[in-house]
Amino acid sequence: MESIAVKYRPKVFEDLVGQEVISKTISNSIKSGKIHHSYLFYGPRGCGKTSTARILAKSLNCQSPVNSNPCNKCVSCLEITSGNSVDVVEIDAASYTQVQNIRDVIIDNVNLSPSRDKYRIYILDEVHMLSTSAFNALLKTVEEPPEHAIFIMATTEIHKVPLTIVSRCQTFKFKSIPQKLMVERLAQICDIEKIKYEKKALELIAVFSGGAMRDALSILEKIASFSQNNITAQNVSEILGYPSEELIKSLSDAVIERNVAKIHSVFERINEEGIDPISVMKELRDYYAKCFLALNNLIKMEGVGQYNPFLFSKLSRKINKIIDEVKYSDNISLLCETFLYTVVDNSVDLESIIKKLENSSLSEPIKDELRSERKMEAEPQKNAGGWGEAWKKVLSAMAKESVAVYNMLLSSEVKIDKDTLIILAKSNLDFDMITRHKDLIEKNISLYSEKNYKVEVAVKKKIDNRTIAADSVKEEKNELEGVKLVDISDDGIKFPELDKIKKVFSNDIMKVIKK
Repeated sequence: MESIAVKYRPKVFEDLVGQEVISKTISNSIKSGKIHHSYLFYGPRGCGKTSTARILAKSLNCQSPVNSNPCNKCVSCLEITSGNSVDVVEIDAASYTQVQNIRDVIIDNVNLSPSRDKYRIYILDEVHMLSTSAFNALLKTVEEPPEHAIFIMATTEIHKVPLTIVSRCQTFKFKSIPQKLMVERLAQICDIEKIKYEKKALELIAVFSGGAMRDALSILEKIASFSQNNITAQNVSEILGYPSEELIKSLSDAVIERNVAKIHSVFERINEEGIDPISVMKELRDYYAKCFLALNNLIKMEGVGQYNPFLFSKLSRKINKIIDEVKYSDNISLLCETFLYTVVDNSVDLESIIKKLENSSLSEPIKDELRSERKMEAEPQKNAGGWGEAWKKVLSAMAKESVAVYNMLLSSEVKIDKDTLIILAKSNLDFDMITRHKDLIEKNISLYSEKNYKVEVAVKKKIDNRTIAADSVKEEKNELEGVKLVDISDDGIKFPELDKIKKVFSNDIMKVIKK
């Protein structure tokens, strides 16, 4: 009995899913009689390269072609389909890598006329596996082949094919099959085979196959056998070890919360349920990428929360690095868990340092300064009453215009005084940048707020051993009595976390000494 992957292998150009441009180009060239003597197909696995090569071979040698398509009924078509054609030679380059193999199979026989068909066709699969000597021996033949000879080469790694070969071929780049088209094709096959299915299950198969139709059909057949022709999302998850949305959300929350115990608990569940850890990491990476897009109002997604969107872009990139590092390991699950701890490591250390600083015996004005420097978001929700949502939209709009200004606004203190919005920048550099974009900020405020505010920008006053704001002295006179502020760097104090803290507080770090 034929497997589904073999049974539904493309037989004409129209059967090629997701490669319409290539199929139309080749089909038109056959109609016009402009046949090239060397073709090179390249692209990811399972996207139709070898199938296209066979369809092309059948079309050229078919005894009764139909609109440049093979009839799939004549002797030539049937022999090529079964791999028994004398005039169409399929070579697995991975098995025929040496120069002597190329001489024996191709070079010594290429000048012989076809025994029956119009062309003698050589299909070289995974051609990048040939040795350098084999490529050199093949070069002259590919450049000046006999009129009856046609070469069709296929590879997944075109960068390993010498440019001297590539330049002598008509090249076609095959792309991964889009998920939507793959799901439609799987549904069509299920209807023909009378297999019941859930659309979500087919979507999971399409995602897991990574754009390879051959892999998707093999998975479909395996799951259909397991589920007795009733494919559900649960069956797919069980067989493929695919993580649920709830598990990914739980792991994501644990990473953002920097909860080591919760991360470990999730991985214990992954190991108990036999879930593929690489699939978990890929889904987590994609989830963070979608969160970034959602927070920038590019896609719709629920339950993202209120975070700096660039947090998710950084997390997505770090998770992708973990996938690359662990995919060839002998203990993937353990390394995935361990490497996730390194993602949250820096943030945990910095948070603990900041908490220690806040809980120390600093005077309240200094504590306020420290808090304002480390804010992840501006404070209009607290200071400006009911216009918090409008300010979030203003920030999102500014993020699209300038990421630098967006980050500076997040770290600035924002206050409202009647019809004026006061932005207190943390440094002179921030002051200059925000001032340059003041008109744009006012424009966005007018778009998203019911009331038009005039924007004023100032540098936040700093408390140091030289200057203290007059109003602060009046309010905090008793607390500042007997207190001396000394720059930490001047005091000769050095510790490993100092550089990290300086990045957060812009070098304005004081040591409090009671006289």
